[in-house]
Amino acid sequence: MGKSKNKMESKKRYRNKTVETKKKKSRRAIIEGFTLIELLAVIVIIGVLIGIAFPAISGRIRETRDNTYKLHETDMKVAASNLMSECVSK
Repeated sequence: MGKSKNKMESKKRYRNKTVETKKKKSRRAIIEGFTLIELLAVIVIIGVLIGIAFPAISGRIRETRDNTYKLHETDMKVAASNLMSECVSK
């Protein structure tokens, strides 16, 4: 009877150790990884920041494009003026 009692106690100890190691592993897994909620929150924050910054950036791009068109228009006027002056002088 003493041996069977020792076997039962050793089985209980083994079970308790495996439960403890499983708990430790699951805690490590929780600590090491990101949850879906955290990832979604980061994606939402990045989206909001892009939404705030995009109008300012697109406005600057539009201004730059308009300035380029104005410079090209001025260059064309100067070129036309030079051509007219060369034609008149000949």
